[in-house]
Amino acid sequence: MKELDYYQFFFTPIDILSTLILLSAVVIWAHLKSNSITGPGEARIYRWNVFHKLFFSFVFAVYYIAVFKGGDTYSYWQAMDALENLMFYNFGDFWEVITNEPTMERLHGYFSYRTGYPPRFIYIEEESFFVAKVILIFRLITFDSYLATTFILAFIMANASWKIYVLARETGIFRRELLIMFVLFLPSVAFWSSGISKDTIVYISIMNMIYYLNRLLRSPFKLKSWLMLVLFTFLIYNTRPFILYAMLIPLVLMYAVGLINKIKDFALLRIATKGLVVLAVIGLGIYVFNSNLEEMLLSNHSLEEAITAQQDFQHNTETYGGDDGKRYSLGDVDFTSISGLVKAVPASIVAGLYRPFLWEAVSPSLIFNGVESMVLIFMTLWFFISKPLLRIEAISRHELLMFSVGFVLIIAFMAGFTSILFGVLVRIRAPLLPFLGLLLSIDWKLYLEKRATTVIT
Repeated sequence: MKELDYYQFFFTPIDILSTLILLSAVVIWAHLKSNSITGPGEARIYRWNVFHKLFFSFVFAVYYIAVFKGGDTYSYWQAMDALENLMFYNFGDFWEVITNEPTMERLHGYFSYRTGYPPRFIYIEEESFFVAKVILIFRLITFDSYLATTFILAFIMANASWKIYVLARETGIFRRELLIMFVLFLPSVAFWSSGISKDTIVYISIMNMIYYLNRLLRSPFKLKSWLMLVLFTFLIYNTRPFILYAMLIPLVLMYAVGLINKIKDFALLRIATKGLVVLAVIGLGIYVFNSNLEEMLLSNHSLEEAITAQQDFQHNTETYGGDDGKRYSLGDVDFTSISGLVKAVPASIVAGLYRPFLWEAVSPSLIFNGVESMVLIFMTLWFFISKPLLRIEAISRHELLMFSVGFVLIIAFMAGFTSILFGVLVRIRAPLLPFLGLLLSIDWKLYLEKRATTVIT
């Protein structure tokens, strides 16, 4: 990649003006919104949540431009530049490009020296090019300002995090300081999920999807919630479809708990519903095992892709670098049998939850993850030392927590199994960290108080 022209990238008069106007608008908007937030100190927490995301989005932008000389975030920007030029040069061709899947014929047939060409690896990967098309909307709003676009995404991400915080706060069973730290102020999440990247779109979509699903469990006829749910489901499906598949089982668990909680005043119906859920799970298990589990899993396209990615990251040192400090190993994995894959599950989940360990976080971009991993390990141990049965009972009775358990374990396995590179791992697993934090923030004393005032049969 040619040397970046930093003046053209950051410091043109229009860039500076657009960034200052946008940043002022975000601060004013955050202040106005915070005025409507009730609760002791909640307005101040919301504002600091926004400032926190803005700061780390700026760090992300500068780090990638200065250290990586652009990296994939610059490649997304180049792709948007070509799309924008094509839009003003020939809108018909632009519409053809954004409404159809990327092909080499369209790349060479519609783009030219007049428009510039999107980086091939961004264009040809349908999910990455979709991200460029989505963020193009914000680029147009900011008059092509990279930093202003970054700050818009950071503000949207801050509000997505706040929605999950509001959902969790409403349950009344979390230690407030831990809830605030894990959901709103994890540095690694803010760093990896608030800039111009695929990870930001994924994070925003997951948080909003869970928020509006919870709202629909309480008020199933709200049109806005349905529209928002469809929008963010569409974004996830077109950005990282495996995340959507991974959310299916946790969402079923969340819906089942929500349904059971709705009928808490009818003991017999509640017991019958629990029984049906258990029977459904057992029946599904029997069906799966009777359907030749090994053949089904080993022929599954998604699993095949995961295995290919795992082996590529593990062995392709020419492309991904040979520095062992930047990668990890799950040991010898037998990809030809179910027993071999099952043996890799514990190591994959541990990697997805807790790695890189502090001594493995050898680069500036990983240091936040290393420190957080030590905190998460300590908090996990405390979870199983201090009244674990009460905490597990609390999880089983709250739909958001039931979703969190399933989502954390599945995404941790998928991230840990496929990533192998720490740089890939920390980006894929970022969305699970707030939900892991929810599980670790349960205050059993508050739960007991809540249970004492609620009739649960």
